[in-house]
Amino acid sequence: MTASIPNSIVRQLSLALGALAVVVVANLAVLAWATPTRDIALGSHRDEYLLSGVHDREQGADGVWYRWTTARSALAIAHPAVTRSAVLTLRLGGRPAPGALDLQLDGRPWVRLEATVAPRAYQLLLPPERGARYTLGMLSETFRIAGDGRELGVKLMRLRVAPLREGVWSPSVAQLGWQLAILLAAQACLWRLGWRTIVQAGILAGLALGLALHLSATLVFSHAYLPPLAVAAGALAVLTLVGLPAFERLGADLLRPTTLRLVWGMMLVAAALRLAGVLYPGFDGQDLGRNVRRLLLTLGGELVIIAPSSEFARGITIYPTGPYLMAMPLLTLIGDLSQYLEGFTALLDGTSVLFVALLARRLGGSERAAMLAAVLMLGSVATFSALYYQFTAQIFGQWFTAPIALILLAGADGRPELRRWAWAVLLLQFSMYSHIGVTILAVSWFGVMWLLGARAGRWREWLAAGALFGGSVVLVVVLLYSFILEITLSHTGAVTSRPIDASGTWFPGASPLMWKGAVLSFSEPGLLVLPVALWLALRPAWAGRRRIVVGGAALVALGYLLVNARFDLQVRYYYFVVPLALALIGVAWAQLARRGRAGLALGGALVLLVAGAGIVQWLGATFDERAISMTPLTH
Repeated sequence: MTASIPNSIVRQLSLALGALAVVVVANLAVLAWATPTRDIALGSHRDEYLLSGVHDREQGADGVWYRWTTARSALAIAHPAVTRSAVLTLRLGGRPAPGALDLQLDGRPWVRLEATVAPRAYQLLLPPERGARYTLGMLSETFRIAGDGRELGVKLMRLRVAPLREGVWSPSVAQLGWQLAILLAAQACLWRLGWRTIVQAGILAGLALGLALHLSATLVFSHAYLPPLAVAAGALAVLTLVGLPAFERLGADLLRPTTLRLVWGMMLVAAALRLAGVLYPGFDGQDLGRNVRRLLLTLGGELVIIAPSSEFARGITIYPTGPYLMAMPLLTLIGDLSQYLEGFTALLDGTSVLFVALLARRLGGSERAAMLAAVLMLGSVATFSALYYQFTAQIFGQWFTAPIALILLAGADGRPELRRWAWAVLLLQFSMYSHIGVTILAVSWFGVMWLLGARAGRWREWLAAGALFGGSVVLVVVLLYSFILEITLSHTGAVTSRPIDASGTWFPGASPLMWKGAVLSFSEPGLLVLPVALWLALRPAWAGRRRIVVGGAALVALGYLLVNARFDLQVRYYYFVVPLALALIGVAWAQLARRGRAGLALGGALVLLVAGAGIVQWLGATFDERAISMTPLTH
């Protein structure tokens, strides 16, 4: 007698086969309907992924950006792979006199062109090798312009690699394989979440259609984009299989199992959204190069990195290596340091959604408040801004804010117990080894919380908590910050003792940008309810822990807002309180949603509007030439 296959396995196999069928059909349909011939601007800040041996980008009088080649430049291109024949279109600007341009494919002579005085587009048929990748060498006859010592070749304007419409367009085996890997990773997540089969089927079908549209839109980059996306999807699947049970135990006293899994699903969406952006070919955060260099220094054994800092009033500061040490374990599996570091911070930032949801519950909110807060964190402009500019240390260091708050808010009312304080101090250690700005905020927060806790009595426990906190700070100062302590104190004294300027302004740092930073961090509707939400959370006589933890964070943020206004120093207090503030806003809007259908519609609409606006900014900044404001990170 043969054993029957369990129904659960049959269902999962059916879902996998169904997803494969949908993605194949969707690919064929989208490729038959769409025209994937996207132009690539060769004067954008994203073209460094494609170009080498070229000059810095310049902007013409017409506002169009371009780059000049040198005598020997190169351009990385790939065959679209959906059909055998493809055309390369290279658009060049004019030059003072005609000159020869010799093109090579992978070091072999290919064709000679003449770059003319007038702008011209050149169309060349690529070899019929589906999925092939080439290095297009450009050997240019150069010239010089008076007053400019550079050797200039040809002016690169735009590039297009388009498949010819012949036969049936279909994805290559490699493209389809990466798509299937992403679908299987998503299926593993859905299986662990335990959602109904019909829900899993709907999500997988939607994802399959999305992958087909994605392939058509990013066809030229698919060879470089799909593999890291599949790796990221696999990482999310492993995280779900391993981490979801722990999260279910952590939040068992706050949320029902179904809500916990829904919040985990929101976290997966948040992480996927961030990973899809940072892994897009050509996406390089402003500080990515600096962080990769620090990672390499850390790999070489350097544990103390001292350098000038524009944010620290243009003084000398220290860059701790904590974030890079934490990122090291999986480096042996990843070859691209830049993509790995971006992916590490994106995944870390995405998981904050979980803690913000639990914070909303700890602050007295309902399960609906937890979900609203999670959605707000999912679309937070402030967190997107940190990723866009690749502020690795801030993302890592301030990730600990929400877990610390959760630990200290748990338990009985009154002051946090000593054991919880000890766990919080342990997390504080990790935070302090990330960035001096994060350290200043975190130490200030703990100091204020300790002082506020004096009112709760139990003096021995209070003094023991102070000893733990003080000892941890002394340890970090001795091991790390002692290298720059004298310089830092001297520079801080010089900055804070500046006289009032000639205009008599007491607050030179006060500007409309402070309000703009608050709006981008918390939104206008959020700022309207935030004071009320804070008052409601701290008002009850039994809310002693909230007054210590949340009230302490509010006092620290307000204090550094005044420091910012008085001395024009960047402290990033908005980014510091984002998790707590969004949790409070979620609680307030959930209260609004309880006021009948109209309140529910208004509360839901506000959350979707605010989060949606943040997501739109993120997508525009990662896939287009737009930028996200840095203002939430400068105050």
